Amino acid sequence: MKNFLKYCSLILCVLIFSCDDKYASLAALNKSPQLEYFPNAEQGWLIAGGFIITGEAKKWTPDNNLNYSVVLRATDVNNNFGQMEVSSLSNDLDFFINETPFYNSATVDLSSFSLAVRSAQATVKEFQVVVEDDWGAQDFVFFQITFVENRIPFADLNLQLVEQISENEYLLDASGSFDADNNLGGFIVEYEYIIDDVVVTIPTNQIFHVFNSGDHIVKLRCRDNDNAWSDQITTTITVP
Repeated sequence: MKNFLKYCSLILCVLIFSCDDKYASLAALNKSPQLEYFPNAEQGWLIAGGFIITGEAKKWTPDNNLNYSVVLRATDVNNNFGQMEVSSLSNDLDFFINETPFYNSATVDLSSFSLAVRSAQATVKEFQVVVEDDWGAQDFVFFQITFVENRIPFADLNLQLVEQISENEYLLDASGSFDADNNLGGFIVEYEYIIDDVVVTIPTNQIFHVFNSGDHIVKLRCRDNDNAWSDQITTTITVP
């Protein structure tokens, strides 16, 4: 009986060591997953793993509803992708994964998703994304995003005699106006023209106006999607 138990124990040990060897061999063949990110259409998919990605975004307000946005994906030659985790490095992160809100951290069983990070303050947000496969192999990327205050728009106005419909008809062209942070999602939503003390507020950057003979004062300012107005500019025109 004792010999039989010894024999069983020996067989069990051989099986355990054999399984361990097979597991170790398979683990050695496993390749780590790779993180990629899609910042915009011009750059396309870029390698993210092991990098610190820096960027800039406008701080969020109820008027602009802006975030720092990026699309992430994990590629895995072994097709044994596990999970991706987003986590704050300072425990103060509001973010969305595919439009679902999270706070500070989230782990998802997705191989790709869109990530949007929000801040209502002008500050730096630091967070990381880690992807792990079924064997525990990982890849990661760090983000360091600076959220900035709104920059006001700039007004520009040109007056051009067109006389398409009537004599002394002018085109008031404000198309040269721009929002100083249009690269961060800012844009102009409204133009305020003041023609001889008559206020015209419209969303378009061009209007037509027929002037009488004499001197006229035209003013312009514009408002951005953070509800901030530009400085007002003034132009004087003399119509014969």
